[in-house]
Amino acid sequence: MINDTKITDSIIKYEDDELVEPIIKYEDDELVEPIVKYEYDEFQEKLNEFRQQGYNNFIIDDVFNPCKFTGYTAHYGWQGSNEFGYIAGYKNAADILIEQFTPDLNLMPIMFNYRHYIELILKNICYCHMDDGEYNNFIRKKGHNLKQIWNRSKKFLVQILKEEDLFDIETIINIFNLLDRDSLAFRYEFTKKSKPSITPGRFTINLFALKRDIDYIDKLLYTTYAT
Repeated sequence: MINDTKITDSIIKYEDDELVEPIIKYEDDELVEPIVKYEYDEFQEKLNEFRQQGYNNFIIDDVFNPCKFTGYTAHYGWQGSNEFGYIAGYKNAADILIEQFTPDLNLMPIMFNYRHYIELILKNICYCHMDDGEYNNFIRKKGHNLKQIWNRSKKFLVQILKEEDLFDIETIINIFNLLDRDSLAFRYEFTKKSKPSITPGRFTINLFALKRDIDYIDKLLYTTYAT
């Protein structure tokens, strides 16, 4: 159990309970703009089209060259399951940024990556316990609202976690929800209504303590996405 963690009363006021910027749009239960995924051969054809259109071949070939700068070559598809690559990747990126010892400069990407990591874990838990229709309807209604996603995923976690562990996870989630309810504050300075995304004008976050707490969450929930 995490000690010395307190959640202050919320000082962030919301005009309504609607998402500022819905990320996923549906019409008649269908995605308006579905993500396009190319098979490998088709992807290569798209790159060739870029070349034929006169784009810089040197840049294209270097970016997708598996043999050059091998220490920096990233491979997609090794993860076995996509959720592991996404969830572990966002956490790992934040961990590395903290170790650079430039906390003020890296605050926004660190906070976004950790928040997104938590969101993906909770959504994956829900996905594993719902059928496709129920899950799609759930995501459409809840969007990126971390507190609401947590409330649903907690119903499944009570079967495997102790009450004090659930309380500690909820404490951390409430902290993120206080600062960034809908996953916008650490990506954009202003909302679509031209208001500051982060309402407190000044606050301090101990990133070392935050990393400790995120590691604690990962220890509890790792098997939900890495098996």
